[in-house]
Amino acid sequence: MPLPEPLPSVVTLLQSINPIGSSRLVAIVGRLTDREQQALATVVSSVDAHAGGYNLGIVNYVSYWAGPARAWMLYQLNVNQILTSNPPTFDSRSRVIPELVAEVAAMSAQGVLDSLADAMSGKRHIAALHGAQTDRVRRAAMLTWDPNLFTHPDSHQPDGQFVHLVVGLRRETNIGLATAPQARLDYVNLNLAAFIDNGTQNYRSAQHYLHDPGILTKSLISASVLTDRKTKTYAGMHFGFVLRAPMELIGAASSSDMDMGFDKTTRPDMLAIESDQNVRMALITDSFVQGVASLYMRPLPTRDDVVRNTADTGHNEVAVIGSMGGYAVRVSALFVKTSLGKPMLAAEHDVDDRIWNISRELPACADRLGVPLIRIPDANLDAGGTYFHDRY
Repeated sequence: MPLPEPLPSVVTLLQSINPIGSSRLVAIVGRLTDREQQALATVVSSVDAHAGGYNLGIVNYVSYWAGPARAWMLYQLNVNQILTSNPPTFDSRSRVIPELVAEVAAMSAQGVLDSLADAMSGKRHIAALHGAQTDRVRRAAMLTWDPNLFTHPDSHQPDGQFVHLVVGLRRETNIGLATAPQARLDYVNLNLAAFIDNGTQNYRSAQHYLHDPGILTKSLISASVLTDRKTKTYAGMHFGFVLRAPMELIGAASSSDMDMGFDKTTRPDMLAIESDQNVRMALITDSFVQGVASLYMRPLPTRDDVVRNTADTGHNEVAVIGSMGGYAVRVSALFVKTSLGKPMLAAEHDVDDRIWNISRELPACADRLGVPLIRIPDANLDAGGTYFHDRY
């Protein structure tokens, strides 16, 4: 069914300005219900009252300004989360709509077009990212994340003082394959089949990362700072990687869980669902850059402030960009957690050993990388019955 007027001309104008930058928005409009599309058309046309024009008999002709203003209105409805993508919905009752109409009413047609061209190019996200990275206050905090200020794994003493940036690994993750579209299943079968459990259809993420740690350089990493006093990891993860991350790649940090704010549709397996090449390009370029910029625009606490404010039984979170601008994260060690006193492995470690022989996988990965495997005592650990030195 065709879009109700004036949406077709609005869509055409946006595509003429930037076919890639507009593609995702156009796709959202096309996926609305008929009722939502009609409501959207009405709201977009509400700018016409400010357009001026002339009347010929029974036909009213609005001025040229109306076309760009309608397009700007549609774009801003999406920016302000009135028109959303996941799932595609439109709320015509939003109190922000009159404010948007008033804003565009004060702009010239050329000003509207220039604003749209700049917004859809992604340049604003790049400019925002550069501005945040070079901000003087942020730079001062960033210096405290210098990797040379962390404990070198070769100098690690389990019962001494230490500070490490780590990412924990989990045995498996439910990535929703049971209800996934065929395009996503095809991608997973082609790229991840060796790490999908035949029974549960869960993704054996730890095994994948241990076999190919280079994935980290292509990832947004949710890491944590561990010290001899603050040793809890997210979800009690009891093994993983110690990272050496250039301070330029520390996007954001918090003394507790934080919302990364990233659009999950930018993940490779989710991109496979999108059949429109322009939409995929927009997700890769615009949405991802926007996500990175949003991290860097947050106030960055110092490393010591993050540690100091982390609850004794809680964990902190550090958003680390795997690689960017010539910088890249690398693995400097693998870690395994144990109980205090006599170092007993986690009860979950015993389960992992039965399922996929973790006590063989971890040293094998460390040997391939030429890095040590270190022990981190954790008072929060649910210990099992296996002595650390019986396995490592």
